[in-house]
Amino acid sequence: MGRHISDKTKQSRGWGNINDREQDYHAYITVPEVSSIGLSCLIVDYKTGRIVHTLSKGETKVFYALRWNDNVLEIKDQVPLDLNETNEIAEHLNLRPSHDGNKPMSTDFLITDVLGRQIAINVKPNAMSLNKRTLNKQEIEKTYWNNHSIEWLQIFGDEISSTYAMNLIDVTQYYDKSRVFDLYSRIKHLIAIKAIQVNLYDFINYEALINIYKRCADEDKFIKYINSFPKHVDKSKILMINDHDSPLY
Repeated sequence: MGRHISDKTKQSRGWGNINDREQDYHAYITVPEVSSIGLSCLIVDYKTGRIVHTLSKGETKVFYALRWNDNVLEIKDQVPLDLNETNEIAEHLNLRPSHDGNKPMSTDFLITDVLGRQIAINVKPNAMSLNKRTLNKQEIEKTYWNNHSIEWLQIFGDEISSTYAMNLIDVTQYYDKSRVFDLYSRIKHLIAIKAIQVNLYDFINYEALINIYKRCADEDKFIKYINSFPKHVDKSKILMINDHDSPLY
């Protein structure tokens, strides 16, 4: 187990306050507190600069997928649930409360979409991880959010392609233009800001994209040319296309 921080200390510091602005929000459960070394991760949110705490590989994949989604405005991680409320819910459902009713439960993510709707998200590795005790705790968690008129959603980490997640992690580290230092990082920046569309579910051929970039000799032409093809098209084959109206000819 990592370094424990008492609930009293967390509450006095205002951690897990869902009324905070996203950039001011602090996760209630932090990476240094957990024992899943190698699976937990401290992420610098490339849009807000805030430190995000993910406690599993699945949570990391889900975070990047959520942040990439333009319909998601805010993401808050490791959100605490009111202890008295969850204990009452457990009693009403005739279920044993989480942590024997002595410690607040938490939800992995609470998001706000462009329509102002909030959705609470629980992340598990896969369907096989849902044993009876886990399902009981999830029933308490779901009921809690539903009582607050907030939708509760279950996401499995294995539903998100590892290639997709790794591509997102790779390109978004260059979201900030000041981090660009060569053509590779320049291409990744253009993908991160969605100036060019590529298939993130497959291997990205950066060599081919750089060759096209050089032949265009103009970034605006490069962006226009790349986006003239469906994003699922293998960009390594674009150079073979005999299009005399393109900026490459």
